[in-house]
Amino acid sequence: MRVPLSWLEHAAGRPLDPAQVSRWLTEAGARADTSTDRTLEVTAPPGRPHLASVRGLVAEIRGRLGLPPPSTDPPPLPTGIDIAVAEDAEGPVARVAAARVRLPTVPLPPAPEKGWLHAAGVALTGTVADLLAYVALETGQPLGAVPDRPLPPDGPHLRYAPAPGEETGGQPRHPDPAPVLRAGDRVLALPARYEHTEPPPTGPADVLLYTVWPPPGAHGTARTRPPASGDPGRCDRAIARAVELAAAWGQGTVQAAGAAGLPPRPPRTHVLRTEDIRHAIDPTLTPDEALALVRRVARGAQHGAAGTVHAVVPPERPDLERPGPFLAEAARLRGHHTLPRRLPPALGAPARDPAAHLRRAAAEAAVRRGLQQISTPVLRPRNAPLAHLGTAPGTGPVRVHGRAGLRDLCLRASLLPGVLDVAARSLRHTGAAHHFETGPVLRSAAPGDENQRLTAVLSGPVAEPSLLDPEPRPAAFADLLGLVHLLGTALGRGTPDLAPLTAPPPHPASPPSVLDPAASFTILLGGRAAGWAGLVHPDAAESAGAPPARIYCADLDLDALQELPPVHPRVRLPPAATLPAFHVTVVVTDTTPVAEVLRTVAEAGATARRLVRVEDVYRGERLAPGRLALTVRAHFENPAATPVRAERRRRRGAVLDALRDRGWEGR
Repeated sequence: MRVPLSWLEHAAGRPLDPAQVSRWLTEAGARADTSTDRTLEVTAPPGRPHLASVRGLVAEIRGRLGLPPPSTDPPPLPTGIDIAVAEDAEGPVARVAAARVRLPTVPLPPAPEKGWLHAAGVALTGTVADLLAYVALETGQPLGAVPDRPLPPDGPHLRYAPAPGEETGGQPRHPDPAPVLRAGDRVLALPARYEHTEPPPTGPADVLLYTVWPPPGAHGTARTRPPASGDPGRCDRAIARAVELAAAWGQGTVQAAGAAGLPPRPPRTHVLRTEDIRHAIDPTLTPDEALALVRRVARGAQHGAAGTVHAVVPPERPDLERPGPFLAEAARLRGHHTLPRRLPPALGAPARDPAAHLRRAAAEAAVRRGLQQISTPVLRPRNAPLAHLGTAPGTGPVRVHGRAGLRDLCLRASLLPGVLDVAARSLRHTGAAHHFETGPVLRSAAPGDENQRLTAVLSGPVAEPSLLDPEPRPAAFADLLGLVHLLGTALGRGTPDLAPLTAPPPHPASPPSVLDPAASFTILLGGRAAGWAGLVHPDAAESAGAPPARIYCADLDLDALQELPPVHPRVRLPPAATLPAFHVTVVVTDTTPVAEVLRTVAEAGATARRLVRVEDVYRGERLAPGRLALTVRAHFENPAATPVRAERRRRRGAVLDALRDRGWEGR
């Protein structure tokens, strides 16, 4: 469906940003594309029928703006048309609404509505069809119109055509089981295929407006297609809107109206407790704020007894008939993309965990660098190599007391032992080790006193053989440095600095103790130590069971990075390209103002005065006394992207002609 933005602005009562409207509709589940002529291409998703009409789009936009949805209750119409609808074992199969309208003039749309229809891609015909197309776009319900000849006593009726083997009584045969809208022996339309057997009247006349729900454009027949989502009462609202516009555009008067078939969907009322709204959306909501938020979804919401809110669900929103989806819609209009499956705690609104986001960004950056993510056991044997790494002196490892197989295990206090074990096995089997792990480590025996860290190792070949380097290039410290710089940039904490490990480690069991002091550094971010990087000492690598090889290691404290303020990258704009230019020499008298010469060159060369300047001034023997030669350089813009040489030649020729007309010599 193509909708001009000016139509939505008129219905919403305020100017709208196309990009923001497209973003709102995309978050609502629709597919919205913005074109250059301020129109929106909207494709409504299944289960949200309100996004397939202008009224529904306006209700969505008003909800985003904090306004209640517009009222769509149809005004009462005079009765007088009896309509019969075929029934099956479960009752009526559809709903039909119709109205007889007397049109003294053709109902032509005014200028704004005519422009909206044209922008929506509707071919204007100057007949009642223009009114029908406008109502179909506004309400999402297609309509039809035929000349109102005298109706039989029983009025129009919707029934099924006879089967191919049955007698048709001389009437045209229709495919089975296609429903047919008839008025006596007169076939009005084939709703399943959206075909009208009679064209709409082209001039002033009495017309019969009708519409059928499910919409005639649905695939299949009324018995075979799945039930459409929506409200059968949309027929009544569409007919009422068509009668209203017929009276406004063509001085039409309604003679009679009627509807029959499936009953309209009754309005659903939710009784919501304010505590439930707070628990599901935002614990800081006051009762008045909760009521205002509910009013953005439903009409006529009011405070009830005992801290409750009564809300009436619009009939065109069958997807909000349960409290869960209703609260999810309110949360989405407030700004949350989705309502979480697990309700948030009572102390905080639903929000993304920044620490989890940082860990995920670090893992994605390491994977892009070519490292493989691993996961090592949290429990390690007490007598395993480097088992006490990370444990502060005097505290001892946290032992696990359980069954016999777990009594000699302790909780890890560093990721480095497990990562080195994996690197050792990888070096023995493949000759290379490019691994990293993110996870918590203990800082003390207190429950919950953990620290999130990232540990990575690099060893072995990092580049395939090539013509320039026949041998595989082994990992070097530059590769580790590139990984550290990539992590700092990807996490938005700036470019890290390295400081030599001149000071001894905090204690003998700290991670820097396994690094070679002569080839290891402290990682600084924002002037704060955030980890270590360097070469693993050969004795530590040997104790882990690794073959003789250089193993580079980096260990980052993700909690320390989380506390640092984000550093936004600075973007250096490229220098502006030099504009093309042409030169011209003007010979004038000493008394000629130079500003007049420059203005003449700028006007004739179709360029700005600020882009024209004097390059050189000559007085000499080659010129007559009292005369001088001005060399002028004129830059110009070329928005049409024509060939520069041809454009320069054309503009210079125009300037020479202008100088000649002024009586000046130009060359």
